[in-house]
Amino acid sequence: MTDKERLEKIKVKYNAGNAGKLGEFIDLKLVNPYDLKYLIERVQELEKDIDEWEIVNDSWEEINTSLAKQNKRYREAIEYAHGELKNSPRLSLEALEAMEILGDALEGEE
Repeated sequence: MTDKERLEKIKVKYNAGNAGKLGEFIDLKLVNPYDLKYLIERVQELEKDIDEWEIVNDSWEEINTSLAKQNKRYREAIEYAHGELKNSPRLSLEALEAMEILGDALEGEE
């Protein structure tokens, strides 16, 4: 039996789907200790999953921050190179092409 099926069975058994509040049906029926044990274990598993996902999330945040800093450095370098080429009195065809590529890169990022 899957976790979902087991949980559904417990809900039906204790009429949890219709009761609204835990106290409304818990007082009327005895709780099977195996069901209670299962629910406790399942909550512990989910709490462990949450902890693991928080670690993953923290890792992604670090990666994102690192990439944002790297992107900023690259943007500054492109802006500097573009500005230097733009202010040059004489440019070769390759330099003009490079300036166009750098300008396109700056436009595409905004």
